Amino acid sequence: MEPGQLSALLLAIAADPGEPGGDWQRELVPGEQVGRFRLLRRIGRGGFGVVYEARDEALQRSVALKSVRTGGRSALRQERLLLEAEAAARLSHPNIVTLFDVGRCEQGLYLVLELLRGESLADRVARGPLAPLDAVRVAGEVARGVAHAHAHGVIHRDLKPGNVFLCADGPVKVLDFGLAHAFGHPRPAGGTPAYMAPEQRSGAPEDERTDVFALGVILYQMLTGELPFGTDGSRPSRRRARPLEIAQTPALAELAERMLERDPVRRPRDGGEVAAALIGIQHELEGAAPSPSRPVRARRRWRLALASATASLATGVAVHWLWPPAPAPPPPAQRVALADVANETGEPELELSGLLRTVLEQSTWLDVLPRARLLDALRGRTAEGVARIDEGTGMEAARLCGVQALLVTRLLRFGDTYLMEVRAVDPATGERRFSFKEQERGKEGVPGLLDRVGEQVRLRLGEDPAAIRERTMPARAVTTSLGAWRHYASGMACFEERSFAGSFDACLADLRAATAIDPGFALAHLQISLLHFLQGTPRALQKAALEQAQRSPERIPPRDRLRMRGWAAFLDGREVEAKALLRDAAEGAPDDKYAWWLAGDVRYHRDEFAEALPFFRRVHALDPGWLDATQHLVQALGATADLEGIRGLAAELAALGPKPGALAALCYAELWVDPSRAVATCERARAAGAGEIGDQLLAIALLNRGEQDRLAAHLHGMSGRAGPRSFDWYMALWLLCQEGRWPEVLRRSAAAGDPEDSWFHSTLVEMIAGSGDLERGWREALRILELDRALLTNLAVHLAYLGDLRRAAEMASYLPPGSPRVEAYQAVVRWRNGDLTGAVELLRKVAAGAPQSADPAIPPPLYLLGEALAEAGRDAEAVDALRRFLALPVNYPTWFRPRGLYFLGRSLDRLGDREGARQALDTLLRLWVRASPEQPLLAEARALGARLGLR
Repeated sequence: MEPGQLSALLLAIAADPGEPGGDWQRELVPGEQVGRFRLLRRIGRGGFGVVYEARDEALQRSVALKSVRTGGRSALRQERLLLEAEAAARLSHPNIVTLFDVGRCEQGLYLVLELLRGESLADRVARGPLAPLDAVRVAGEVARGVAHAHAHGVIHRDLKPGNVFLCADGPVKVLDFGLAHAFGHPRPAGGTPAYMAPEQRSGAPEDERTDVFALGVILYQMLTGELPFGTDGSRPSRRRARPLEIAQTPALAELAERMLERDPVRRPRDGGEVAAALIGIQHELEGAAPSPSRPVRARRRWRLALASATASLATGVAVHWLWPPAPAPPPPAQRVALADVANETGEPELELSGLLRTVLEQSTWLDVLPRARLLDALRGRTAEGVARIDEGTGMEAARLCGVQALLVTRLLRFGDTYLMEVRAVDPATGERRFSFKEQERGKEGVPGLLDRVGEQVRLRLGEDPAAIRERTMPARAVTTSLGAWRHYASGMACFEERSFAGSFDACLADLRAATAIDPGFALAHLQISLLHFLQGTPRALQKAALEQAQRSPERIPPRDRLRMRGWAAFLDGREVEAKALLRDAAEGAPDDKYAWWLAGDVRYHRDEFAEALPFFRRVHALDPGWLDATQHLVQALGATADLEGIRGLAAELAALGPKPGALAALCYAELWVDPSRAVATCERARAAGAGEIGDQLLAIALLNRGEQDRLAAHLHGMSGRAGPRSFDWYMALWLLCQEGRWPEVLRRSAAAGDPEDSWFHSTLVEMIAGSGDLERGWREALRILELDRALLTNLAVHLAYLGDLRRAAEMASYLPPGSPRVEAYQAVVRWRNGDLTGAVELLRKVAAGAPQSADPAIPPPLYLLGEALAEAGRDAEAVDALRRFLALPVNYPTWFRPRGLYFLGRSLDRLGDREGARQALDTLLRLWVRASPEQPLLAEARALGARLGLR
């Protein structure tokens, strides 16, 4: 539909001197041609014409062609009606049938619509009432379509079951949106009066609540199979609707009664308010325990009042003081993006882009894209290095992200007056949707200025004023200081731009500066808690920062409160609850890659890889070049043995071209499926500008390839960028572990001191375990216990493997329930207690589901299976398991890899494959050429090598 096409047709009708209804005196028959449309069959009669299935021979698609019999024409001269008809023709929503075209042929006017297959709601209701959950689902989809129309100033005026279509493939579609009225049928004939609101019957002014009444009648009829007023609706009724009794959810009966109020003022304001209520009721019904189906009945009004009062009292008692429950929001109706605010005041503290975005994110009507999402889109499709989103780059990113409105803003100062200019632009067409200005005197009034700008934007994009009043938290409540906000924004930018395995020290410094200026800045305290976890600082510091945020929950924006609840549950050890809350937080922010990453990460570190995959796939779809997310996705795919999934991901990354982020992610994927190419790809990433990320990945690739001399030289070039516990410091220690140089490992780790860093001590435990120094390892474990006991999940398997079953049992309580690590621990305990057969069977089960743990330093199940089989004398099976283990890209190969080479060589020698055994031992002895004499298995390896003829 081109703009103005329908208006022009209606004006032509209005100017036609012919008699009303004089067109379409002859119905067409299948096989006839109407313009480019060939009629195939008649499929029904609509409210004001016959409907045919037709073939669009130009576009080669099936459509519905509907003849239009015009009624009286005087109304067509009303300007508002013309505008509304044009708007109705251009509505685009999954729950509204699409109008493709309008035209006029020799017989009369016609509309071309999408072809639907299924049945009308009228046909379905004729067979009897629907179950409450089905009725709510249908009504909810109708309400969402109606809400979309109401936001565009369009009223249907003829909602009824015959205008609701239940598609065979699932969706519910609303038909004839506003067009019957536009074509001169202000009062539909037939049974429609049963669905007409009182004001519609009396000729009083109509608005969105007219449609709400009609939808209320439809909902009542779906629930009961009857009309609400006990008549056929042909005559107005002054009686109130008969009340409902719905045992599963009283709220549904209350909503239906509100929708059927005779006084429009007492009804829900529009379709959006109805949709929001129905989504909450649907979630309640879906979460209810199964029970025998019971009919919906009319009930006495006193029971309704009593139930309402009781429910209100119960709700008031049950509300938690910190996070009151809220109904689920309706799906966002408008996707918007913000160009960075152009600050022309000369005052750097007035960089307001993030604060304005926070103000708008409170709306459930708007889907506000994170700034990182726009930058990711630009990095993926245009040039690298976009630092600022102006109108031009914003339009490009907004088109790529399917945005309906780009907000372009300027902040100016005239004396002590601050002025903000706002324009909303449609990225698809470049047309301006609206513009306005707001001003405020004095810098201290700028947060209030942003509040008013946010309200104006939400109003002009169609949000209900009542919802705005209900869901608006002033910008000045987020922080009392613009200086604090500036530090917060800088800290968050640091977080977004951090490198793989990088440090958060600089980000934390900015966030701490923000809370020093405004100690009640809850959002900054929450982010500090999250970064403390990623940095490995003690759990006490993580919880202390969270408690600071919890002291001012009213200063946390609504979309972040659920994330705070989930994070609190995680820190308290309530991991199942944390997973559910963080999942809901992610689903409520569909374009926030960090919300999805956090929801996946808590599953990933419980070794729940299959559960984590959908979250990481979503993150990767939002930002294919974010290496942290790609690493998690690849690791989870590998841990579930989905190498084909990694190959598909690698092909997708390769198609992105020579961009640093994409090449770095490709390098990581190739470590799993094409290690021979990984080193070259990492070098390409470095040459393309991947910087520190490229250096780190090249180090991993060289370590995996066993190129230790080249790796040592590469690490020497990297040294000096950061102090102890930097990435290259850790990588150098892993190389020393693999080379069996334990005295140097212990010396370097001791020189680092005793930092309050739980990740440091956890990694050290795993390194020291390979040396056999159990006492030193135990001291490190006790240090972890002081800092963050959640990281003790690795130690039980280590200690059991090294034979210290007493201490292993003490650490077993820290294993994540249901994790593969639990079964791995149980298998190793059986092994050390002499039950090799039972150990092998359990390890085979673990290795089949998760051949590699999320943490590469934990004994991989495939390695444990291979050594256990070798010890049991089942050498052929051992060779198969160990070869599969050695093919795994263990990203920081530890002391397990050289031990795997030893047991592989020993089993091959037992099987008579001396050449294979010689190759395995040669690789091992080259790796251990500088190993300390205390290196476990060194003497046995040298003896076996000598017997095989190796020097």
